[in-house]
Amino acid sequence: MFNEIQSIENLFYSNISLKLILVTFLIFIFHYFISKKLLGNIQNKILILLSFLTTLFYFIIIVFSSNFLWVDDWSLLDSLFLKDVTFSNWLFRFENIHNHSIIKFLVYLNNVILNLDFQLFNYLSVFFIYLSSIIFIKTFIKLNLSLPLVAIAILFMFSGKLFPSITQLINISWTLNFLLISLFSYNLLNNKTFSHYYNFLIIILAPNIFGSGFAILGFSIIFGLYNLREKIGLNYIIFSILSFIFAYILPKFFIPVNNLAEGEAIDYINIIKIFYFPGFFGNVFFPWSTIFSLPSLFIGYFQLLILIYFAIIKKIKIRYFISNNPILIISIFTALLVAISRPEISRFIQPRYVTISILFQIGFLLFLRDDLKRYLNKRYKNLFLTCALIYIFSIGTLTPYLGVHWQAKRSLVNYQLENCFKLNVSKFKCKDLAYEKLFYGGNWYSRSKFNKLMDILFIEK
Repeated sequence: MFNEIQSIENLFYSNISLKLILVTFLIFIFHYFISKKLLGNIQNKILILLSFLTTLFYFIIIVFSSNFLWVDDWSLLDSLFLKDVTFSNWLFRFENIHNHSIIKFLVYLNNVILNLDFQLFNYLSVFFIYLSSIIFIKTFIKLNLSLPLVAIAILFMFSGKLFPSITQLINISWTLNFLLISLFSYNLLNNKTFSHYYNFLIIILAPNIFGSGFAILGFSIIFGLYNLREKIGLNYIIFSILSFIFAYILPKFFIPVNNLAEGEAIDYINIIKIFYFPGFFGNVFFPWSTIFSLPSLFIGYFQLLILIYFAIIKKIKIRYFISNNPILIISIFTALLVAISRPEISRFIQPRYVTISILFQIGFLLFLRDDLKRYLNKRYKNLFLTCALIYIFSIGTLTPYLGVHWQAKRSLVNYQLENCFKLNVSKFKCKDLAYEKLFYGGNWYSRSKFNKLMDILFIEK
């Protein structure tokens, strides 16, 4: 562990330069003024916090750069370069249970235009998080969320647990889906004719990013049923049905190489585990360790009980949540989908699911905003805010295998592999080292495919 820390420290100092410091400063200034332009009259503290966190994320992925594919990325892209299936079959083929056609098309464009710069997807993910934050803050302004709660929400949105999603190509699906949900929710609350038109486009796109995009469809059908007397309600249902046909039925019917052809039987015992879904809500509060899976489940159920309690005493019906807090309902739908398809308790705490937790916590804050404002008396408000901000930031950014450490380890592996190939060491030994590092010691992916792709993407490029 000490040697690893020392190696990371050396890598950090070797990458730091006056030019990088200047670029970092310019990134902060740029985001500060862009945020000020987009958000209008909002307190300077919020602008500084948002700009600082965005800049920090960019700084981490710049100073600890990594341009290799990891784990599932290889199976996502292999057929594009090995040409073992047609382009259309590759584009619309399911990966496990997911339709990644939009992500695959972005990779294809990257290959055509930028000759495959995989780091681009890291920057895109941070950009998606920044845009999501802008949209959510506009929602907070519209709903009159208090400044301390806005600050806490921003820290949730920039949790360091997002780094496994930011810096693994296939997981850009989570950050892009996060952006679509933020925009979808904002449009619903805006309740303008053009806003609903944008949502119809989101409904079509979301399931073609990955499986959790179907949560937007599920919500849209419920929203449509509650607003069936109006034409707009029927439109939400129609577009949801069309989206399901385009994203699932047609690819499944017309793509013969679909990866779901085998092993698609339903495990009815696992359906019972749908009751695990609240376990994903506490994800953002804990480090990445399975010992925190049960505490995450406990917190999730505890927060649900709080929501139910206040809904009962305030005589709030489901229609209120659908119309005024779509973020909360969509987060619950997403958790239900993941609980059905990935019913293991250990998954509650995995970083890839942190966006579910972030969405739920934002919805939770919005629902209880007036109560929280009243219960946090002035004497303890500043202490509570300070402790909450420090805890949320530290858990995601400074704990092992998350945040800085996650990206630094990846960059260190990237450096080791590049050096191996540059120093004219046996290519076979370097490929063996790469296979071991990039698959975390696993051996589930075809060695022959891996070796061919290494030649195509990194060695002969």
